[in-house]
Amino acid sequence: MERYWVDRGGFRPLTGESPPAGAGRAGGFLLTVLAPEEWGQLPKVLNREVDEPLAQTLTRLQEQVDQAYQPRRNQGFLGIHPGAEKLVPGLSYVCYRGLDKEGKEYPIRFFLSRESFVLLGWGGLKREQLEERAGRGLLVYASHLAQFIGSRVLEEHRTLVERFEDQMDLIEEGILKAPKQWQQSRILTLHQRVVGLKKSLNAHLSVYIRIANLEEARGQSDWQELVQDTQRELENVRQTHELVENLREAYQTALDNRANDIMKILTLLATVLLPINLLTSFFGMNFENMPLIHRSYGMVFFYVMCVLIIAASLWLFHKMKWQK
Repeated sequence: MERYWVDRGGFRPLTGESPPAGAGRAGGFLLTVLAPEEWGQLPKVLNREVDEPLAQTLTRLQEQVDQAYQPRRNQGFLGIHPGAEKLVPGLSYVCYRGLDKEGKEYPIRFFLSRESFVLLGWGGLKREQLEERAGRGLLVYASHLAQFIGSRVLEEHRTLVERFEDQMDLIEEGILKAPKQWQQSRILTLHQRVVGLKKSLNAHLSVYIRIANLEEARGQSDWQELVQDTQRELENVRQTHELVENLREAYQTALDNRANDIMKILTLLATVLLPINLLTSFFGMNFENMPLIHRSYGMVFFYVMCVLIIAASLWLFHKMKWQK
């Protein structure tokens, strides 16, 4: 277990049970970082009486934390569901869904009250980041830390959206040159992952709005900026989802055009060969009295006729612009 006092004065580790002298005069809160195996110390860390309903709730939350993530059915499946739950007056449990650089999800869980912030594991945070923000006076209340983590989660989602858009540009360029089978599977994967981002942002937006309402009741309304940023990013993801749908339609259109080109070539070949097949069928009949059948130049005449038919057909195709 790690304990820190955070206020305008900075980010100070605690060695004793009580905050340092002079703490609390200008805001500040107690930050506690618990490892998963230290869940049993949570009632003591929360510094409040744990009655039977709260104890049952903490047990249920512990089961959720200990439960292994379900295997992904597809890239859009959320193994971690963001949420916020008010446990008792003045105490809430919050879960964010973080995303690393590869797009893999990880949980960020914490208990939030006005004077304390209990973080279950560092959740991808770095102590240096918090020290830097505390030194600039940006971490005065516990909700400020929750807001900072939320903005960082939003940035992770935004980074993935930008990466997906770059991949879509490359796929679109490849489709315009020549559609390939791997492009279809990649489009489907992008579609699932964008849908997953949309689900995640929708869930986070609900969490932010819920916390914003709680903080407004306490006289703090600076959560609205994060709510608005999340709404804008959600709209951006929806537009990206539409672009993926358009990309899938473009891929299908390219395949249809390619099939049409193949059918066009086959049709032209069939048109060229049809008169030749007619000639071959005519001279292949078993009749004694056939023109040119007993002439020495009969075979030459047949080949000349075939060449003339092919030349006339190609000239007609060129004149009608059917080969383009």
